[in-house]
Amino acid sequence: MDRVERIAREISLIAPQWMRTMQTGFILPRHLTMSQVAVLFATYEQNETTTSKLSKAMRVSAPTISGVVDRLVRDHYLLRLPDENDRRVIRLKLTNKGVVEVKNVFLRIQKRWKSMLVLLEPNERESFLAIIKKIIQMAEKRK
Repeated sequence: MDRVERIAREISLIAPQWMRTMQTGFILPRHLTMSQVAVLFATYEQNETTTSKLSKAMRVSAPTISGVVDRLVRDHYLLRLPDENDRRVIRLKLTNKGVVEVKNVFLRIQKRWKSMLVLLEPNERESFLAIIKKIIQMAEKRK
């Protein structure tokens, strides 16, 4: 087994732990699921969206997204708005509560990262950021 294969194997073994750590202790407020946070972020980034766009972007079924959206609407994080040009389309927009929640989650993520990054050497921080950006770019190209 060559070195790249060993590193890939090790990363694949720690990836589930990394994801759990990021979701549970790092990003998620206790009252929202990862799916709900992802929908809020996607809606925030696009200003408005639709369930079909969310379904495609998140690679989940329309019924799954509808359930997540239903709960976010019920809890006053999202609004459903009729499309002005097409009655069949329902647009999703964040409420003020939704915008505040997204901003709070962003701040929480930033504070958590800062608390860990200060433990690294300055050059390690820069390298870590560059590597993450590069991995995201490569992953985006493979979609």
